[in-house]
Amino acid sequence: MKLYYTYGRPQLLLKNKVTRYYNETNFVKGVTLEEYLKSQSLKLKGWFIPNLWLGNGPIQITDSTWCAYDRLVKTYIAGAFIDWYVVNNACSLHISKPLAEFIKHDIDLLVFNRESFITGAYAQYMEFWNKHYEYIIDKMYIEIVDNWNGKVPSAYIQGLFTNSYTYKKRKRKSKWSWLKDYKPEEIARRILDEGKLEIESAMVSAMKHLHLSVKAVQTALNDLIGRMSAYEIEVSRKRAGIKLWASRLQFRQLCDIKLYFDMADTSFIITLTHAYGLEDSLLYKGCTEFIKTTVAEQFKEFV
Repeated sequence: MKLYYTYGRPQLLLKNKVTRYYNETNFVKGVTLEEYLKSQSLKLKGWFIPNLWLGNGPIQITDSTWCAYDRLVKTYIAGAFIDWYVVNNACSLHISKPLAEFIKHDIDLLVFNRESFITGAYAQYMEFWNKHYEYIIDKMYIEIVDNWNGKVPSAYIQGLFTNSYTYKKRKRKSKWSWLKDYKPEEIARRILDEGKLEIESAMVSAMKHLHLSVKAVQTALNDLIGRMSAYEIEVSRKRAGIKLWASRLQFRQLCDIKLYFDMADTSFIITLTHAYGLEDSLLYKGCTEFIKTTVAEQFKEFV
């Protein structure tokens, strides 16, 4: 199987480049190819090495879902860009950035080279991939290059590779620290802005701990709800459902969704409903921005 790039194996990319350079020039003298390769490989020490194993032919997928294919494709894309980024920066080589059309060619061979799959999640994601591959590849490139830290990529990128690093530990901080800086009316307004029509029990406990008046907030909340139309109340209920949906997403799912934030609204919503379990009943006119804000806030809970 002929591939344009290496995927998750910076040491292989380095070996290919060093071997070609060694064989085509007379610059390196007095050392064997093996000695020269070893000296260059030492420069990779401390850098992120995905250690992604392609195996022989297309990888076998046991979890045949839309999200599984999406994650697999992103893993390969990340692998190609990591190899390029690490070897370029660790070894001071000048290798051209992998091209989207060549990455697609390779991924089509690795993933979408099975004609027996003509329906279901495989076909759905393949259609999505063929339509949006340039967008997906570009978003993964930006995620890697813009969020690289020292010798490692972002926590999201690290989490794509099971044989390497893990996610950052979640920071522990008070969820309700903002309460002490708000007046009852402001707390009530924030409750509504979050799509809720009542004070949740955890907030009541936090308010009591901070010696804030639950009754004053409840009165302010009742007053605001009394001035809302039936449609506004329905939107608040839908927002509460969206909040609940987002709270159940895993860190890697939140990262995946954030990559699609600047996708066209229609495609973005279709992706969320088909792949991430967002129910159609929770949608309302203009809900896209609220969904993005909710996902972004939920993401902050992990970083």
